[in-house]
Order: sequence, then structure tokens, then C-alpha cells
Amino acid sequence: MKVDVVLVNTRQENFQQGIFSLGNSRKNQPLDLALAAAVLEKQGLKAKIIDANLLRFSHQKVAAMILKEQPKIVIINTAAIDRWECPLPTIAQPSLLAKTIKEKFPQVRLIAIGPHGTVAPKWVLKKCPAIDVLVRGEPAITLQKIIKKQPLPKILGISFRHHGQIISNPSRPYLGNLDSLPLPAYHLLPMKLYGPLSDHFNGEKFTGQTHPFSIILTSRGCPGRCTFCFKKMYQDNKTYRFRSPKSVVDEIEFLVKKYSVRAIYIQDLSFCVIPERVMSICREIGRRKLNFSWGCEARFDSISPPLLRAMKKAGCSFINFGLESGSEKIIFQCQKNIKIEVIKKAIADCQKVNIAVGCFKLLGLPGETRGTFKETLAFLLKNKIAIPYPFPLNLPLPYPGTPLHQQAEKQFRTKITWKNAPQFAGRVGTNFFDQVTVEEIQRLTYQYQLKQNGKNKDKHFYRLLMKEKIAKLKSFPKKLLISLGKRSFSKR
Repeated sequence: MKVDVVLVNTRQENFQQGIFSLGNSRKNQPLDLALAAAVLEKQGLKAKIIDANLLRFSHQKVAAMILKEQPKIVIINTAAIDRWECPLPTIAQPSLLAKTIKEKFPQVRLIAIGPHGTVAPKWVLKKCPAIDVLVRGEPAITLQKIIKKQPLPKILGISFRHHGQIISNPSRPYLGNLDSLPLPAYHLLPMKLYGPLSDHFNGEKFTGQTHPFSIILTSRGCPGRCTFCFKKMYQDNKTYRFRSPKSVVDEIEFLVKKYSVRAIYIQDLSFCVIPERVMSICREIGRRKLNFSWGCEARFDSISPPLLRAMKKAGCSFINFGLESGSEKIIFQCQKNIKIEVIKKAIADCQKVNIAVGCFKLLGLPGETRGTFKETLAFLLKNKIAIPYPFPLNLPLPYPGTPLHQQAEKQFRTKITWKNAPQFAGRVGTNFFDQVTVEEIQRLTYQYQLKQNGKNKDKHFYRLLMKEKIAKLKSFPKKLLISLGKRSFSKR
């Protein structure tokens, strides 16, 4: 059967600019494309997904595969759904992919989805002339309208070119009933190839195996008000929408039974917003006797001992929390608004039921100083959270459309776009990186990690220890080294 639509998960590369970096280690199912494909299949269309990011396909190879299929429409993403809240600040790879596809197959209609065009459609369309239509916000229903060949001027939530002009139609209202969406088209994905990575999923504590694995989404949005979080893909930042417990567990059961999935990561921005709903999901998992290990993301103030016990019984083995900083002042300044005592209790409650705790951390939030960074290290040490060495330089990026972006433009008196945003990462409301060098950050981290590990005989830690000692020796004045050497030989 002839393929009507090809959907491509764009191959991305690690991004580095100055000390700011954002990796591309997430090789998860592109559920944005799988959901769109499922909606299109319900319309009787034949769809194909190419996960070029997972399979590391070159743009040329992807274009050749598309040319072979001869579809009417190609859909590419500028960031997959698990990166909607923290996308790479560049569209270099999607732009090059679009250009390559159009060169080989100029008659195809090329549609792009993702966070970049959602907030800056004119910029994306000017930078990527190969893109014909840009879908803003959640894409599945809007794509359905495009495929039905409705006139572009009548389709909400898109931007497109018309007689040399870029037209942006009004935004599409968000989808209220998430249960109305079909299950993602997992059958179009190479499910056996996906696996959790320890740098994001705390893999060694999450599961003893790496496959089979899947992410799932049970809600959209987050009621939190964190100033740095990019939530424009969900259109209405204040609205939290969620699927029913039955819908969620139906998908889990499908993955467990159809694909033998034994590890699941719930990719929601905040899974435990409604504790009663989570309790219902856990009870339903138990009732159906589904055997798998899972993890999720949550706020510290959304959990309780009874909820944690229910989650543990249902197979939850770890929770990632957005700590951001060990300083209560920083936490409130970025409007996360959780007291340190609440955070401490939540961590202790998790540890009591043997649920591993992961903490996302940001370095260089407004108000950051040498003292607040040391508070973070001391907090991790006191609460028995692994101190990473070297400390990850996760800098808050002033994403367009966020309160942090507004603060940055006011502070630096300049227009901040996707292109120049990395220049201001970790610099909004703080001069932390003028006070402290990267080397000093790692030195402080090492000192605290040494306190945490004590006489650690782990080979990896021992190598780090020796590396640090050698670095210190190299920093000594040469004459002092000679003097120390003479003194050493004289004792013999």
C-alpha cells in the first residue's frame, strides 16, 4: 500500500556555546509523531515514521527513503515531545533536513511541528524556506485538518506562506479531552531499540535491564509557575489536562503485553499533580497484575507517604524532582515556591519506601552566588542525594515566551531570540559566573563529593581522585616542586 505521509524525528546533535551546552542523549519514542500518525491512520491514511535521531540516519539517507516512498506530505519536528519544555536553542538540523528533502523531492508538501515555530513562526519560515506549513502548539488535530485538505486560511494553529507573505492564523484551542486521542502508533516505531539512559533516567536504579522500554504521556501542561520552564507547546500555560486512569493503564497494559515492555518512564511535566488520580492508576495497575518498573517526574509538594506507598506497590522505583537549587531563596525567586523543609521531608519519605530520588539542578538561576551553590552541595550531602562529579553545567536558558526571557530582555535591554538566547544562559539576575570559574565549581563539587563518599574504593572515583591530585601538583610553582623533590630524596 502506498505511503501517504512520512513523519521524521529529526536527527539532532549536541549543542555547545561557551559554557552552555545541551545534549542529545534522549533517544526516546517520538510520541508527538506517533500520536499524529495514529490520528492520520484513523482517517484511512498510510503513515510511516522514520526515527532518524534514534537510528542516526543522515539527512541524505532520510531524503532518499522519502523519495522512494513518494508520499504527498512529509512532517518533521524541530524537537521531539520529550524536549518540548527544554528544546535545543537551534533549528540548524531541522532546517538542513528540510532543505535536503526539498532538493530531492521538490513537489512534496513539507510541514514542520515543534516549539521553535510555536513562538517564532516568522523566524522559522524565513530561516527554513523549504518548509511549506508550520504547525504551532500541539500538532495532532491541526495536522488532521491539513491532511483533510481544508483551505489553509481556515485552519487554526498554523503559519504558512501566501504570495510571498507569511500568514499566521489564530491559535487552535487546546484539546480538552485527552482520552479522545488514539494510542500512539507504536507499531510504526522500532520498539526494541529504545532504552533508558542513566544520565536522564537514573538507569542503574530504574531497572536492571535496558530493554524493552517506553515513555508514555498521561497529561499535558503543569500548574507550576517556574520562570524558566518553556510551556508554550501547551498553548495555555495555566491549564493542566490529564487522561483518565483507565486510559493510562490501557496504554501501559498494551505496551507490557504487546511489546513485552518492562520499564516505563512517565514523561509528564508533573505526574502527581492530582494524587487521587495517581492512586487510581496505581490501584488499576495492581488489579490488572501488570509487572513492570516505572519512574516519573513530580513536584516535592505533590507527594505524601500514602501516595508513595501506593506507587511503590504498583512498581514505581524512582522519581525525578525539580530541585533546581538547595537555597530556599533561589527556589522562591524562580517561583517554584516550595519550602526546603517540604523538600527534605519528601526525599526522606521516598527513601523510607525505597523509591530512588533524582534531582534536576540548574546552575545560575536569578540570585545565584557562590554561597547558594555551596548550599546546594550541602543540601545534596545532608539528604543523601548523589553529588555528580563533574557537576553538570545545566544553565537556565531564557527561552522565548518565559518569564525568565522577559526578565533577561529587561536586564540586558536587547531583544533575545532563539539565536542569541544561549549568550544569556545563567546570567539573568546573577553574576555568578563572574564570581566563580568552572574550575572552582568542580573543585567545590569534588570536596563535597569526597565528604559523601569517604574512603570510596570505586575505581572510577579513584581515577577522579588521582586526576584532581595531579592537577593540583601541576598548579604548584616549579621551584616548589623541585624543593619538595630534593627534600624527599634527602629523607632516603
